[in-house]
Amino acid sequence: GNMQITIPIRIQSPNVSEHWTKKAKRNKLHAMLIRSELSKVAKPALPCTVTLTRRGVGHMDADNCIYACKPARDTIADWLLPGLAAGRADGDERITWHYKQEQGYPYALIIEINSITS
Repeated sequence: GNMQITIPIRIQSPNVSEHWTKKAKRNKLHAMLIRSELSKVAKPALPCTVTLTRRGVGHMDADNCIYACKPARDTIADWLLPGLAAGRADGDERITWHYKQEQGYPYALIIEINSITS
């Protein structure tokens, strides 16, 4: 199955200088919003591809985009493969991760999950 969810959050560049508590608080809020949206849809079958698209006004270089999406990636992986140690699920070979960016407003994270049916 294929699904797409748009979450109205701003994925910040890792280059933004801010206090770690502020970042931690935002990551926690983002995780909550992502989990809440995911809970409304049927969990796709594995293996699958997950495409994370960051919509924003500025453009990040590819490495920064991947790094900035890491908390979202962990949250999604944990939903797809619950019960694994934190940060383990996102390395599972049944999940292929892709990253994209689109210029635009309002800020958003677009999550697309496509099951690979053999």
